[in-house]
Amino acid sequence: MKKFKFLLSLLMMALCVGFASCGEDNDNNPNNNGGDDGNGVDNGGGTVTASIIVGTWNAVWISGYAYYDGIKKTFDEAYTYDGFIFNSDGTGFYIDEEEYESMRWNTYNGKLLISVGDETEVATIKSVSGNTLILVDQGEDEDGPYYYETTYKKR
Repeated sequence: MKKFKFLLSLLMMALCVGFASCGEDNDNNPNNNGGDDGNGVDNGGGTVTASIIVGTWNAVWISGYAYYDGIKKTFDEAYTYDGFIFNSDGTGFYIDEEEYESMRWNTYNGKLLISVGDETEVATIKSVSGNTLILVDQGEDEDGPYYYETTYKKR
C-alpha cells in the first residue's frame, strides 16, 4: 500500500502542476472564476484544456528523498514502475508493474486528486509541457518526511 500511495502521490503532483501551468492564459480576465471547463474536471481556477492531461502517461524518472528506519535515503534515477491512463470524463486507470486499477481523477487549486477504491491521494503538478508531466508528492508518513518528484512521458 505504501508503494501505491507513493506512486499515486507522484502522479497526482505532476498532474496538478500541469493543469496549473498549461491552462489558457486568463490572467487578464476578471471573469475567470475557474470551475468545470466542460470535461468533468473541476480545475478550481483558470481554464484547463483536458487534452493536456488526457491520455496515457508512463513514469520515466524519479528524484527526492524518504526516511527508512530513521535513515534518510535520497534518489535521482530512472523509474519505470507506474503510470496512468486519464480519460476525459474523470475516470482512468492507475498502472503499476503488474496490474491496472480503476480510478477517478480530478483537479482542484493546482492539485491532482486520484481516487482508487476508498483511498484518495493528492499531488502537486510541478509542470506539464508537451509530452512531459512532473508530479510532486511530499508529506510525512510513519517513517518521517518524504519528497518525491516523478517525471512522466505521454505516449
